[in-house]
This record gives sequence, C-alpha cells and structure tokens, in this order.
Amino acid sequence: MRAAISARGLVKRFPGQARDVLNGLTFDVPRGECVALLGPSGCGKTTLLRLLMGIEAPTGGVLEIDPELTGHFSYVFQEPRLVPWRTSLENVRLPLELSARHRNLPDESVELLERLGLGERLQHFPRELSGGMQMRVALARALVTRPRVLLLDEPFAALDERTRFRLEDLLLELRGTLDLQYIFVTHSISEAVYLGDRVLLLDTGGQINADERIALGTRDQDLKLAEPFTRHVRAFSARFHALELGQSA
Repeated sequence: MRAAISARGLVKRFPGQARDVLNGLTFDVPRGECVALLGPSGCGKTTLLRLLMGIEAPTGGVLEIDPELTGHFSYVFQEPRLVPWRTSLENVRLPLELSARHRNLPDESVELLERLGLGERLQHFPRELSGGMQMRVALARALVTRPRVLLLDEPFAALDERTRFRLEDLLLELRGTLDLQYIFVTHSISEAVYLGDRVLLLDTGGQINADERIALGTRDQDLKLAEPFTRHVRAFSARFHALELGQSA
C-alpha cells in the first residue's frame, strides 16, 4: 500500500538542548491508516506532529509526504484556540479568509457545524459554549479546508469522560464519511487503542518502543469492555509503566 508518510532516521533537536527530542525514528504510514501516538510527557509526540505539519523542520533524517497529500494536512491543538470575539461560524470560516490557497473552496462551515451538532450555536461566542462544544468548533475549523490528513494533539484530554467518549465516536464517524485519516496524540492508553488502527509508543529517548496494529473491527464504546480491547490496553499499560519508571519494557 502506498505510504502517506515515510520517515527514515528522523531526528529533531532544538538549539541549546543536550539531547535529541526525536532520535532516529523510522516508520511508514500507509494511505488511509489512522495512527495513535502514545508515550510519556516529553517523548516528542507533539514535536512529531509539528514536523508533519511543517511547523518545524527535521534536524536530520528524511521525512517524506505523499505529494498528493502535501498541503492537505490540518491541525487540531490541545486547546480549542478560538478567537473570543468571533462567533462559532466566524471561527470556522477563519482559515478560508486567511489563506489565499483556500479562499476559493466552497464554504461548508454551516454544514460542518450542523454535522457536529452545533447548528443552533452558529452565532454563539466561545464564552457561551461548553468545553466540548468549543472543541467541536475547533474540529470544524480544521475540517473546513477539506484536509486529507488530520493531526490531533490531545484534543480531548481536558474534557470530562462522557464528552470525550462522544467526541471519539464523532471522530470515527467523520473518518468514514469524509474519507479522512488522522494521526492522534494522546496520553490515554484506552483512547489510543480505541482510535488507532495502529499505535506507536514513543519512549523518553524519542525512539519507537512499540509499533503495533490494532485489529478490533467496528468501534463502539461497548468494545472497551471486550477481552481483545482490554488485552491490548493491558499490554500497552505494562510498556507505558516501564517507560515511566525509566526502564526498557
């Protein structure tokens, strides 16, 4: 299968730092595959997303993006980062206004907000929305440019469990209806297993500790009670715990 992303010996070190944040990562992500990036704080998960988005440049190694996907990435941050004086609809339309490249795209802002359950909140300001609603606005804003690959940096971490579960399922639904693939950063092992076709576990040295495909079939919240799901979670929990102790799993 054709690779959407290919990394060979990928290295990232920031000026003034004594060690590499990412240290020789080698992996391929096929077209259509959704990957969860898991690992302790400081292991380079967000840095890898920023390299994929082109916000940062590698220090060494090779990072290749399928030319058909270049320019078709979109980024969702940990916080919604909405403009407080703009309504939900105005926030979603912002990328279309700021980028000449996207200015001629059809404006699907209303349709996206309706699909995300915010059809009655189009004219609401961020202060009038719950945290989950704000994140859905941020998700709509990322989707309005019609990306092929969505990069998500722990977008659900600050939400309550019920809201997080709803947004996980919403992301899976959008994947199917919009023909998306995503790279999803998380600290939650169960979330990684639930959302990822594959889980990459990074260690504190910025290297890949584990790379496993997750074959669980159709996802729904009842799956989290099933034995195959809990088996994956237990296995990654043991590895994660070893990393947090500074050991090798």
